[in-house]
Amino acid sequence: MNARLLRRLALPALVLVAACANVSQQGEATFACEDGPTIVARFFDEPDMVLLTWPGQRVGLRQVEAASGAHYQTGETSFWTKGDEATFAFDGNEWTCAVVG
Repeated sequence: MNARLLRRLALPALVLVAACANVSQQGEATFACEDGPTIVARFFDEPDMVLLTWPGQRVGLRQVEAASGAHYQTGETSFWTKGDEATFAFDGNEWTCAVVG
């Protein structure tokens, strides 16, 4: 299977698992990425994950260990936050992002 198809199949499975579990949403923030997309990030603590949504895309990432900030990753896709800033890597691109508002 190619990576794009895997991402399309993984998200519905992750959402289904989250729906069946006692999911607790911590919060939501909108990030504007320099020369990139504006992302809505929904943070969950059970399980520890973030659901990223931007025009035409939706990706669920699991939290991984980080020395500083919060780091979420699934495969090559990564979202690393510290304070009001984030670094977002997707499909071979990487952007610096900041919370809007």
